[in-house]
Order: sequence, then structure tokens, then C-alpha cells
Amino acid sequence: MSTHGDYVQMKPIYKSVVVAVITTASLCISADALARDIYVNNQIGSDFLDGFSEDRGQGKIGPVKTITRALALARRGDNIVLANTGQSYQESISIQGARHNGLKKKPFLIVGNGATLDGTRTIKPEEWDIVGNAVFEMTPRETTRTLLYLDGKPATSVAVNRDATKVPELAPNQWCIYRGRIYFKCEEGKIPLDYELSLTDLQVGISIYNVRGLIISDLTIQGFRQDGINAHDNVFECELAELRVRGNGRSGISVGGSSRVLIEACLIGSNGKTQVRTEARSIVKLRSNDIISADDGTGVDDGGAQVIQED
Repeated sequence: MSTHGDYVQMKPIYKSVVVAVITTASLCISADALARDIYVNNQIGSDFLDGFSEDRGQGKIGPVKTITRALALARRGDNIVLANTGQSYQESISIQGARHNGLKKKPFLIVGNGATLDGTRTIKPEEWDIVGNAVFEMTPRETTRTLLYLDGKPATSVAVNRDATKVPELAPNQWCIYRGRIYFKCEEGKIPLDYELSLTDLQVGISIYNVRGLIISDLTIQGFRQDGINAHDNVFECELAELRVRGNGRSGISVGGSSRVLIEACLIGSNGKTQVRTEARSIVKLRSNDIISADDGTGVDDGGAQVIQED
């Protein structure tokens, strides 16, 4: 398709006609028509495909495998559509710059369709050492904000006093961190190999910077060592809707700088220190959310300029 620049060198006799055609075409083309759907499927997709078809076709037709690749292909006002395959997307993604902005009347969309973005890594059986009384221990690469996952969900932790001289009593399926090591108690007759055990590993689930006109919806974000979502700075007209943000090491959602973010109809809980964290000059609107505070953490840390509760 020709661009407006293609007409610059045309002879004057055609100028009025060309302007009329362009104006009429512009009125007829809606923002939705300009947007493209980029499909992501972590089972049947490949990052060598074009991303513009939900199903595999001939040649390079079909969905991409990673959200990272979809973001690399995207331009302003596009829709990134995730397939919920039952398998988590194991990656950390970054949304930034003009290519990830919305159009004037059409936001840039990431539609999760109930899929999960997961930052954990599986603990290998050989990483565990037996302590006794069905308790096993292992040494993580990092202990700061590390959380243990059991069967794909945050496991129940037991707090350890700073002056503790031994591992606290653990009930089956409970865990703690003591002197830089993780301790987990199995059920009677079981060993760690009998469980699906994993650790928070990747740093941040979704980093957002210098973006305007963004909506992220219907996605579970879990298992990251710092934040599930971090709107770092200069993020405007951003809406986070119907998300499930859980089991991240520092906070579920962090909003900083001069960002303006609406958080609506989200379930946010079981995050390490704070469920919603704000700082600097940020303004956050909260609408119809279910925010579950941890026993040793806070629900909303209003360190930013303003937190507006609209429930």
C-alpha cells in the first residue's frame, strides 16, 4: 500500500484529486482496521512464523511461540492475542517505546485469554538434601524475595525470627528460609521428587516504560522474584484489567515515576511484601479489585503521589 510520502512528487494537476482520495480513505479507515492481530501459541507456534494467523499454515504462516517475538513484530495499536494452551509462558517481557503505544482511538492490547506468564524454575531432585523427619533442604541461587511454589502455586511459608537458632517447626507442605537455605517438609512417606516444586527465578514479569494507551487483560502473572508488573515511568492511559497477580517476590504490581495506571477487576495476593506498590509521582486508580494482603505484608503501599480507590 502506498504511503502519503509517495504522492509528494506528483504533478500539481493531480494534487487536488489525490488530496480528496486520501481524505475520503482516511475517513473510511477506522482505528480498528489499522490494528493487526498478532497470535502467540507456546505449543504449536514458532518465532520463525509471521504471527498473523491463529493456526499453522503453509510456509511462514502461523502463530509465534513467544510474547517477546510478538512484541518485536508489533506496531502502534496492534493486538497481541495469547493462546491459553494450559502451559505457562516462561518469559519476562518488556513493553516500551512508540511501537507499543495505542492509536488515537485504539489502545495497544495484550489479551491473555486466561493464560499464565510464569517466572519460576523447576527445582531438580538432586538439589535437595535430607535433614530428617521428612524435612529436606536446598540452596537457592538467590534468597532475596525468593518464594517456593508447590504444584504451580505459592506454597505456605513459615516466618523465621531473625534471632532464630534452628529451623522452625514445619507442617507437611510448609517451607521456610533459614540462614540462606530453603527447608521443605514432605508428607509422610514422600520425598521432594513426589512433588512439583519450583522457585521464583526471573526478575520481573512485565516491565512497562514510556508507553501511552495500553491495556493488558485476562492474564495470570506469577513467580517473579521482584514484581509481577512494573510500570517504571512515563506510562499513561494504561489499564490492567482482570489480571491474577500472585506469588511474586516483592509486589504484584508496582507503579513508579510519573505513570498513570488504572487497575480494575484484578485479583492480587500472596505477593511477598506488597500487593500494589506505588512510588514517586505516580497516580493509581483502583476499581473493583480483590486485593489480599499477606500476613506479614501490606495491601497497597501508597508511596506515590496519589492512590484513588473507586470501589
